[in-house]
Amino acid sequence: MQSPSTGAPTADTPTTRMPRRLVVAMALASGLVVANSYYAQPLVGAVADSLDASTTQVGWVVTAGQIGYAVGLALLVPLGDMVERRRLLRRMLVLTAAGLLVMAWAPSWQILAVTAVLVSTGSVVGQILVPFAASLARDDERGRVIGNVMTGLLLGILLSRVVAGLVAEIAGWRAVFVLAAVLMLCTVLLVRTLPVLPPATTAGYRTVLASVVHLIRDEPVLRSRIAYGALTYASFGVFWTSVGFLLAGPGYGWSEARIGIFTLVGVAGALAARTAGIFADRGYARRQTGLFVAVTAVSFVFLASANTTCRHSRWASPCWTWVSRERTSATRA
Repeated sequence: MQSPSTGAPTADTPTTRMPRRLVVAMALASGLVVANSYYAQPLVGAVADSLDASTTQVGWVVTAGQIGYAVGLALLVPLGDMVERRRLLRRMLVLTAAGLLVMAWAPSWQILAVTAVLVSTGSVVGQILVPFAASLARDDERGRVIGNVMTGLLLGILLSRVVAGLVAEIAGWRAVFVLAAVLMLCTVLLVRTLPVLPPATTAGYRTVLASVVHLIRDEPVLRSRIAYGALTYASFGVFWTSVGFLLAGPGYGWSEARIGIFTLVGVAGALAARTAGIFADRGYARRQTGLFVAVTAVSFVFLASANTTCRHSRWASPCWTWVSRERTSATRA
């Protein structure tokens, strides 16, 4: 079926497979936008030096980004049911781009933190695109489509640190946010390729927000999934938010670029989302949930023992020689 206004396919009743170009556009847009909430993480040391602030104070910029993202999930994502999604996404992207430019020229860490809240609030585009993709996909491909879009989103989270570190090393931390603003304007073009769908409801904003509470109250499966998501995302944030401080600190003394490159180890988890979606279509969603939660728990056991292992294993000498070399290089820089 074709949309009369754009010629793009509509999705009232999907009967054909979702075009690959739409999946790619949604995955790319999700990754580009969610990255805005994570660019600051490897830049803590550089921002602190530039603004004559402590790393603790600049750490509030990272925390502010997470707070803003939570606010966006609660207050903006429900608008996806009330407003035509393409128009909503375009407006969010333009406002987010403006906020990123303010961050690029922020004269103090306080202004940087306040603007980070606003930018991250508007960076929930991926969480609007995921249900958008689900509505366009057939039942037998929905898990795969959602998995692909989530892969783009997770890659955006991880690669944002790599990009931020490399760009900051070359052009300074302010250039990171200028680049991010340009990318948001490019994402507007991606959103224009998506189909136009009518709003899912004509209810008012308060009614839509209240319906979320009713769903949580009435659906036990939803409550359990919320708990899984909250706890696993918290564990994700605990590690990736704090590791930048560790690697930039006196124990390692890594540069922004090296900290950014370190995050590439997380790409494996992002790529797993696509495979998880395929197996979810085959009826293994529940088993996968238990498996992935267990793997996450075990990984923290290894992380807790990593420093001790490095100090006392037979590889301790090469390990600490390498750390010392990194610290010396950072000092010279």
